[in-house]
Amino acid sequence: MSHEHTEPTMSDDRPTVPGANADAMSSGASALPPMVDGTEWSRRDLLRLGGVGALMAAAGSLTGCKTRLIHLDERETLPLTGAPLAGPRPSGAFRLVHFTDIHIKPEHNAEQGTRTALRHVRQTAPDAQLLITGGDLLMDAMDQTKERTSEYWSIFQRVLKDEWKGPVEHCIGNHDIWGWGKEKSKTTGSEPLWGKKWWMQMVNKQRTYGSFDQGPWHIVILDSVQPYLDGYQGGLDEEQFAWLENDLANVAPGRFTLIVSHIPILSMGMIDCDARKPPEPGPRREGFHIGIGAIMMDAHRLLRLFQKHPHVKACLSGHIHIVEHLRYLGIDFFCSGAVCGMWWRDFAANREFMTKRHRQGDVPVELRPARADPGYAVVDLHPDGRVTSVYHTFAWTPSK
Repeated sequence: MSHEHTEPTMSDDRPTVPGANADAMSSGASALPPMVDGTEWSRRDLLRLGGVGALMAAAGSLTGCKTRLIHLDERETLPLTGAPLAGPRPSGAFRLVHFTDIHIKPEHNAEQGTRTALRHVRQTAPDAQLLITGGDLLMDAMDQTKERTSEYWSIFQRVLKDEWKGPVEHCIGNHDIWGWGKEKSKTTGSEPLWGKKWWMQMVNKQRTYGSFDQGPWHIVILDSVQPYLDGYQGGLDEEQFAWLENDLANVAPGRFTLIVSHIPILSMGMIDCDARKPPEPGPRREGFHIGIGAIMMDAHRLLRLFQKHPHVKACLSGHIHIVEHLRYLGIDFFCSGAVCGMWWRDFAANREFMTKRHRQGDVPVELRPARADPGYAVVDLHPDGRVTSVYHTFAWTPSK
């Protein structure tokens, strides 16, 4: 299978700001400093992104977002054009693998697919110094029973133990949260492991966000999933945002900052894939609407915060199964595809799925791009503040 590629792009040379070192986080398998205890989320008002089309149009360069259209009269499509692998780790760089959107489950050969992906990492990026799982370790624990979710976790733990011996950090995704869809999951909300607690127990965390230093880099891992009705929305709760303000204000002089979240802060790809028009147009209702779970609903305040801190150089995300590189306000926004590709399905099965779920106002199915081929990103954090990311696909034939 060919390789999608996010072109190496140089972050700007903005000066850093003074301060002291901040919180740390770690998982049981990592030698990095432990995460400082904290709290989870609080329900907050929905903050909508008005004029998102204009915001994205002002974003400037968008590279590496190579897609395939869904042709309803074709059973398959041609593979994406190839690009070289990341190659050896550059001198002085810290190399991590962004391994996002695994969606482990017993069906569709997902376990073997994940094993193949981790073995591919070991072969093509043996000099990687950290694995970051970018969220959605599981396939939709939000709507699953306790028994089904337990099966997911058993598979994930078995695979990670067998296939990865190095340091690992975890970022929580919406599909990792157990039981928020109470009706389907048959939960009440009073279960000891309900919500994000099961994820925290399984990855050995005291809270769902934190930060740590690695050489000249400060790495922040956020919890971008907050409750909304019986589902979720993208963003930070007020307590986490206050923590982030303090964390960024206390980054030591000379350090650069990488932000990791499951849900993207910004994404042009979501306009292409999921922006919808209101089914009943009317005054002030024209234009595209973005779902509250598609990108961060508090992107405005996050961007203003980042502008106060020029040491913020790049943001990594997953969630939308797209390979994307967007540069805005001097910050590189990378979306790193998905280990599971199109949810471990083949192209025809995914096309059929999207056809069935199509609603009035959605992007026409024949104009929607396919999501990324199964893969992961090799990310280099350079000592001069540059960030480069290359998406590696691996030889995997999805289940039909």
